[in-house]
This record gives sequence, C-alpha cells and structure tokens, in this order.
Amino acid sequence: MDQNKPNIAASLMTIHYVITRALSVSIANATRFIDDWNTNTTLLEGYKNYLLALVSVLNGHHLTEDELAFPFFKDKIPAMPYDRLTLEHEEITKITEEIRTIAESFSEHDQAIEKFRQLTELLKKLIDIWHPHIKMEEEYMSAEKLDKLLSVEQHLELIKSFGEHSMKNTGPDWLVIPFILFNLPPEIRVNMERALPAEVTGHLVPVVWKDKWISMSPFLLT
Repeated sequence: MDQNKPNIAASLMTIHYVITRALSVSIANATRFIDDWNTNTTLLEGYKNYLLALVSVLNGHHLTEDELAFPFFKDKIPAMPYDRLTLEHEEITKITEEIRTIAESFSEHDQAIEKFRQLTELLKKLIDIWHPHIKMEEEYMSAEKLDKLLSVEQHLELIKSFGEHSMKNTGPDWLVIPFILFNLPPEIRVNMERALPAEVTGHLVPVVWKDKWISMSPFLLT
C-alpha cells in the first residue's frame, strides 16, 4: 500500500504487530526464566511492566474494536463474523486479567518460578486464540478492501477516533507509549512516531518518562 496514503487497516495491523511480538517475547522469557531465574530485581520489574503494558494495550485495542470499529463496519462489511470476534475478545480478556493478577503479584522471588509456569500456560492459551483471531480480522478488514471502501477523509477520521479511544482506555502513558513504539522495528516505528506529538517522542519518552519505562528495555527493540 502507498505509505503516504492513510489507511485505518494499516493502523489496526500495526497494533496487531505490537501485540504479536509482545506475546512472543513474553512467553519466550517466561519459559527461559523457569530454567534460569537469578532473582534479578530489575529484570523482574521490567518483565512485570512489559506484561502490564501488553495487557493494557491488548484490552484497549479490543475495546476500541468492540465500541467503534465493529459498529462502524457492520453495515459496510456484513459478512464479517462480529459475534464470534466479540466472544473471542471476552475470552482474551479473561486470560489477560489472570496475567495481570500474576504480574502485579511479582514481589517474592521464591515464588517467581511457579508464577512463570502459570504465565507460560496462560500465554499459550492466549496465543492459540490470538493468531486465528487477527487472521480473520485482517482478511475482512484488509488495507486493499478498506482503501476501496472508504474515502481518504473517512480513513483519517477513523485513525484519529480509534487512536484517541485506545489511548483513553490504556495506560499509564509513560508505560504504554514506549511499549508500543519499541515493539516496532525502526522502519515501522517512524510512521507511529509521526502520528504522535513531537513533545511525546522528542521529550517525554526519551527524557521525562525514561526512568519509568527503561526497565522494559531488555524486552524491547530500543
């Protein structure tokens, strides 16, 4: 697709990319920590923050789909299985709430190994739902289809409203914005950075917020 032409599908797929990478990184590290955990407090804090950001971004993304995207596209793409996708969102939310509970409880290192085992099982369940779920969404809401279906003005309006809705329902900003940016490779990240205020990318993320999110850096593409 033309990189200079706005397309809401590209925005949705960018968030799918972030979440897909984060799920892969989360389960890979949980599995690694089961066999090789060294009670590293800083690393545990970073992994906890990474999981909490993942849960927040995932749930915020699905809320935007349920409340804005699906109602908007229901008449325009009637064949899309909205009820099934919504039910899968509910299944995913149940799993992410369990992941959140475990992540927030990370404090006693002698219990860390068991919590990594629990996380591995939950992340496996989540990944099993996630991949076919986004495959279906991306087939029905492909960039090519939506390019023909919507005007440039409609794409811009949806990108703005979906982005505002997602950010309103995720947080804290100092955690989720670096999480989104640095789970993207540089060639994709640059497009996301252009969509954010210069104050955020040029000052808040690298200076004001850095001490709060930097613990996640072992898991990010910084």
